[in-house]
This record gives sequence, C-alpha cells and structure tokens, in this order.
Amino acid sequence: MMLIQQVKKMENVNILIVEDSLTQAIKLQASLDIHNYKTRIANNGVEALEKIAEEKPTLILTDVVMPEMDGFELCRKIKSNPETKNIPIIILTALSDLQDVVSGLESGADNFLIKPCSDKALLNRIDYILTNMMIRNNSPIDMGIDIFFNGKQHNITSQRMQILDLLFSAFDNVYQQQAELKKCEEEALVSSNKIHQLEKENKRLRQELDALKK
Repeated sequence: MMLIQQVKKMENVNILIVEDSLTQAIKLQASLDIHNYKTRIANNGVEALEKIAEEKPTLILTDVVMPEMDGFELCRKIKSNPETKNIPIIILTALSDLQDVVSGLESGADNFLIKPCSDKALLNRIDYILTNMMIRNNSPIDMGIDIFFNGKQHNITSQRMQILDLLFSAFDNVYQQQAELKKCEEEALVSSNKIHQLEKENKRLRQELDALKK
C-alpha cells in the first residue's frame, strides 16, 4: 500500500500516447489528465520517436496498427536503444490473438491492454507498472530464448520480469473478457426470465379476458 501511495505522489510522470486516431488519443489523454498525469500525443511511430528524443517519457501507450510505423516496430526501436530501452511500453490493441502476445514479446513490449478498455483498467495497469519500476532492480539481466509458435520461430530477448509482466497482462485481459461475458450472460438470463414472466402474465390476462367474454 505504501508503494502505491508513493507512485500516486510521483511528480513529472510523463506519458506518451501513440495513436493515429485523434478521437482515441484525446479520450486517453482526458482519462490521464484528470488524474494529473502529464501527457503528449504522437500520431504514429515515427512521430513518437521524435517526441521521445525531445523529452524521454516515463511510460508509453501505443496502438498497434498505425501508418508509417506500427506499434511493434516502435517497440523494437525503443528497446534496441540503450538510452530508451528501460521505458515501459503498454500496447493497446483491438486484437486478441495469441500471435499478438508473441509479437509483443518479440518486440520487447512490457504490457498490453485490449481496447476499448475502461479508465479503471488503464489506470490500474499504469499504477502496476509504475509501482514495479520502483521495487525492481534497475539493472536486470537480459535473457534470450527462441520459441516456435504458429509455424514460425521467434527470438525473445526481453528481460525475465518483462516477459512475466506481458504474460500476466495477457491473462488479466482474458479474465476481464470472461468477466464481461459472464455479466452479459447474466443480464441476458435476467432479460429472458422477465420476458418469460411477461408472456405468462399476458397469457393469464388473455384467459381472464376470454372468460369475461363468455
């Protein structure tokens, strides 16, 4: 709890939002600004690299599908640069295929969220990353492994905790989707029960009306 409170009090938390949809970018910016995070917007990966050179962000939120340079390529460039490799990156994607998790690992991403996501989910994920930045060793050991998935070989050079973080975020996204699905199913069941009750009531009223006609 103490660490989370310290994160809340961190000054100069500078979040770079990389999103080619201006509507989505402004929505994300508004959600973060209201919680006193300093934010900037880049329209694509190329512009993001320019803004990073101007001022190094504390954290990066990036879309995947963008013109000129997509989110995975942006991750690779940031993580291959010794000056920027420790900047945590959250990938925002509308996709949920396992290949995206592998591509995220391969590119060096730290975390990902399936959009659209709630403000609460986004802020909780940011708090999680900022908290772990404070408690982890500043010089983790890099590791490299090769994995074979979906007919292709992938080389993963991310740090051990970075891999765990991204896999945890994948699990959390699945959990959130299942919770949302369960909620929808429960709401549908309630609606179905209400319809059934209405049908029974209508049938009773028709029977009473028929009886009056006799």
